[in-house]
Amino acid sequence: MSRCGRSGRSASVVATVAVFVAAAVLLWAGLEKVRASGGFDATLVALGVTSPVRPLLRVGVPVAEVVTGACLMVAPAAGWPRGMLVVLAVGFAGAGVLGLRVEEPVVCSCFGTVGRHVLGWRQLLTLPVWLLAAAILERRHPGWPPSEGLRNLAALVVLLGVLRVPAVVRGWQAARGDRLALMEGIDEGTPIFLAGQREVVQP
Repeated sequence: MSRCGRSGRSASVVATVAVFVAAAVLLWAGLEKVRASGGFDATLVALGVTSPVRPLLRVGVPVAEVVTGACLMVAPAAGWPRGMLVVLAVGFAGAGVLGLRVEEPVVCSCFGTVGRHVLGWRQLLTLPVWLLAAAILERRHPGWPPSEGLRNLAALVVLLGVLRVPAVVRGWQAARGDRLALMEGIDEGTPIFLAGQREVVQP
């Protein structure tokens, strides 16, 4: 195999990896923001985002992440998903700058309630990585047709769902434990306090 052929194949592999990684991160981030929208809204409040803009960002950011991630997989040859990738990356970095400027540390809800890191330098340091991924895809992107892209997207969504299963199971077990503890307390006549009321003792 010639040196040119090996170089072209290596570039294709790098571009494919970049598409899958970028799409996976964006899809995970967007879906987690939708699932835990309260956490994302709290981050916007902590950053000082005003009410007229906050609802738009609360809905628009996760939608943009999911749509961009999906289109990177389905239509990697299109230019606008790469443009949206750059826009989102700059927005993430801007949120990091705002996080550094406020007095109190702001909890990052980039991935919903998963991770819960502080918003700031992490977003600034990942900006070059996002821009590099966009540059790689601009120079050489996978050439698969939309039908193959849809299959790749479906496989990626299934993989993300599998990765989410342990957290779902832990949440279900915790909720079940709380319900059992509450039922045991009611059976034993444990005092229960209701908001705005006096102590109520179950018989």
